[in-house]
Amino acid sequence: MSDPVSEFLAREHDALANLDGDDDDFAAAPYRLLPLLFLALDINEPAPSPFQNGRGPSPASINSGRGGSNGPYVEKEEPEKIRKWRENQKEMIAEKDKAEEKKKEELREHAKKELQELHAQRKAKLEQRKKENREREEQLDKYDTPTANGESIDKSWERIAKMIEAGSKTRSASTKDTSRMKGLILSYRGKNEVNGD
Repeated sequence: MSDPVSEFLAREHDALANLDGDDDDFAAAPYRLLPLLFLALDINEPAPSPFQNGRGPSPASINSGRGGSNGPYVEKEEPEKIRKWRENQKEMIAEKDKAEEKKKEELREHAKKELQELHAQRKAKLEQRKKENREREEQLDKYDTPTANGESIDKSWERIAKMIEAGSKTRSASTKDTSRMKGLILSYRGKNEVNGD
């Protein structure tokens, strides 16, 4: 198992070497990029105490960290290879961002289409159920009430049982399970026939 840090450094080394063709400058590049303040420090100089009287760093100790120079910190200009690499990285990231936005837009359009199809299917199912319910209601209205037209309660239970049996054939598998209620009604029909009510 190799070290991921060394693999990363090797990849970056190869990438930077491929920018201009020579990789000798890469070994010296980290030393050129070090801030000047570290190179100007004197090792023999004693480290200043960061706290005086317990109040925090003094202004003298803050400035002494720059190697004694009171002038502004001047950063070296970035090497050409690194500047080219940064530009290439920016272009590559911009291309990836464009591709990602395009993919997101495609997904949004696909989701809109699927949502419209879902609404259309739902609307069609609702219309079909409404139609079936209207037909059943018309059948019920034909019979009026069980006692209004003079038929006995036994026959009304028989009629209800027939409607239940007919309705169970037309129902889809996605409806609620009403088998227990059907069983109770059918058993009540059978009891009335036996009792002679």
